[in-house]
Amino acid sequence: MERSRNLTIRLAALGLGAVLALSACTPAQPAVKPPTRPTRPTLFALPRIEVAFDRDGIPTIAGISARLVERLTFGLLPARAVQLDRAWIDYFASTDVQHIELLQNEDGMFAWINGRRLPNIAYGSRELDNSTRIAEQLGVLETLGISSNAASFLRRITPLLRHVALNVLVRFPLHTGTATIAPRDPHQAVHALPRLPKTDATRALDIALRYDMQGDPWPQGISDEQFTTQIGFDIMRLALQPAFVARISSRGLRDLVIRSEADGISLKVNNVALPALQCDARCLTDLGDIIATLNTYPQTEHLNAPIRALTPSLSGINAKFALHFPSPDTAGAARLTNLP
Repeated sequence: MERSRNLTIRLAALGLGAVLALSACTPAQPAVKPPTRPTRPTLFALPRIEVAFDRDGIPTIAGISARLVERLTFGLLPARAVQLDRAWIDYFASTDVQHIELLQNEDGMFAWINGRRLPNIAYGSRELDNSTRIAEQLGVLETLGISSNAASFLRRITPLLRHVALNVLVRFPLHTGTATIAPRDPHQAVHALPRLPKTDATRALDIALRYDMQGDPWPQGISDEQFTTQIGFDIMRLALQPAFVARISSRGLRDLVIRSEADGISLKVNNVALPALQCDARCLTDLGDIIATLNTYPQTEHLNAPIRALTPSLSGINAKFALHFPSPDTAGAARLTNLP
């Protein structure tokens, strides 16, 4: 897993370098037509950059092969440094994942698999600033297992990414006998959805859990049995490790609130707004299909049919899910509530 994490950072660095190098000699054409947003500066739109992996997992970035770079640098930049594990190549081929596209513009971050849109992350400058500060205070990158050096690198390039619109298409080798799937038209405009409250829901769900220092969840206002009836599983499946609770509590995390919107969900930490996750009705249907297609693990394959059936119905639920964490006894705990 460490190798995969390091590979991600190396690919990001190499891809960003290739994009910036190309932009110096190529007139930049916007991948999308971003809307006018007075709260954020105009982004410098770069052309779509393509990354194509061969069957050995060696990438070619913007037409420049990692093998060629290795030869030109006399081995100082070895191709294996950005090589994707062959197991991932075989996995994507077996699930017919031909390409994955990522796009960042003034509205947020968007993603597609085989041209089918996944949930997008919508944000403004204030929400982006909030998420950066909270991630640093809570040590999110380190909690995910990213090394301190890699985390430092990501934090350094974040200011640059806020001023550059990036569009990256990653291609994988085709499975024998499969038809080619065309990627999304890069000139198609892509915007975030309006941030509107949910008004047409057919079902309401309001759940609040309070964790103790042992990581046990306690439902607020209802019994454990009522929670199981409403949600469909035992509440102890949401139990957390005591060490994890102690760590996030010591860093100042008190409340995490997830609320459904007309087309997605909003997220707040200590009443501070973070980027929203958005997915309309078409996206929810595609999401269920994509999850079921990618879930090839024998122990969870039985969930594929329910996922396909239930995911589209999420648009009809008006939900609020709140998690409350204990205050630590230490006096030096960080105070996220000081964020703007």
